[in-house]
Amino acid sequence: MSGHKSLRVVVFREEEVFVAQCLEHDICVQADSLPKLQERFEATLILEGKGLEAIDPAPARFHEIWTNAVALESRDACTEMRMAA
Repeated sequence: MSGHKSLRVVVFREEEVFVAQCLEHDICVQADSLPKLQERFEATLILEGKGLEAIDPAPARFHEIWTNAVALESRDACTEMRMAA
């Protein structure tokens, strides 16, 4: 992701799956584990490539969730992830 701006991603559980929602762009992925979730999110960013700028920001409710979420270790220096309580 070099050359891209930093992205914030809020992570939460929805029933039996983990969900990752990007705040800067309305991109969301699901997986049954945190490592798989990070892997899918990274793959989605690669597939979107330069088209990210055409994707609107996430709805305001996800930005509100972000403010109370706890930092997670990220595998990518350009992505900050937080887990919602």
